[in-house]
Amino acid sequence: MMLGKPRPKGLVINGAMGAGRHYLIAVLSRIYSGHDFVKVIDGYPRVGTGIQPGAIHSNHMARRPAPMHYDFEAYRQLIEKGEAGFIFLYRDPRDMLASILRHHKYQTKGQAAYEAAHRLFAQDETDQDSLVRLILNGDQVNFMKYAEFADDLRYFFNYEHSYLLSFEELVFSPYRSVRNLLLTFGYPVNSSRVAEAVAEVYRTGRVGGWRATFDKNVVNQFKRAAGDLVSHMEYEVDESWSLDVVRGDAEANADQDLRLQLIRWMFLFFMDYEPVETEIEEVNVRFQGASIDVVRTWFLRESGRLMAPARKP
Repeated sequence: MMLGKPRPKGLVINGAMGAGRHYLIAVLSRIYSGHDFVKVIDGYPRVGTGIQPGAIHSNHMARRPAPMHYDFEAYRQLIEKGEAGFIFLYRDPRDMLASILRHHKYQTKGQAAYEAAHRLFAQDETDQDSLVRLILNGDQVNFMKYAEFADDLRYFFNYEHSYLLSFEELVFSPYRSVRNLLLTFGYPVNSSRVAEAVAEVYRTGRVGGWRATFDKNVVNQFKRAAGDLVSHMEYEVDESWSLDVVRGDAEANADQDLRLQLIRWMFLFFMDYEPVETEIEEVNVRFQGASIDVVRTWFLRESGRLMAPARKP
């Protein structure tokens, strides 16, 4: 919390589609179940009514009219006056797109609210063709064209009032990331309840799963629509990434022995201690399929040395 800045009355979580909002809300709901003061609410306060003390609101926001999204401009003043803390929950943009496809095409089958979206996908259509359809046209029901979605991701990632929280942080360090979020905004924290909640809530989705769904055509269409978004959000060093080469980085394609040596070195350099073999293997398994630069970023965050881009309100 920045010195001299009043504590907000409540929180507004803008969970980008496919970024793990339901997981975070399930964890917070368990932590504050039966709490007299803190209320976890799916949806944002009615425009013009302000925010209730202790409330934690969440949903999707957009800067333009978009189905299934709230209008960010309606809440900007609430955020910029300091009445509501603003959390932007995001994820590797490629994994978000793959998650949106799974949700729209498979997980919501039979749900009336998504019936029109399901009709957009031909029964014999490959997932790769469906991804290209989503990138170019959206689903015309609740997901905008990807270029528009990418613009919003870039905006909220750069927004000066955003507290940035990534899906990857929730996956690899759920206790620390949830606890730090709550402490930052002055919410009551019972460490035991936080630990129990993150252990009990089942999380779907994995890091790097887009590689199992994308093909070269999807990669090309994605890059045209997203521009430099992936590197801008620090998931790649540049836009030379492909299905075959992780980040175009020689380290990322090193053999397993070298990779384990690099992880050991990061323990020594960032955490200041010699890890045991099981610790090295645990980190390696967690980041299976990810480049060594992604592992390095995690170590930076865990050690407290990475202060940007996570702006604190």
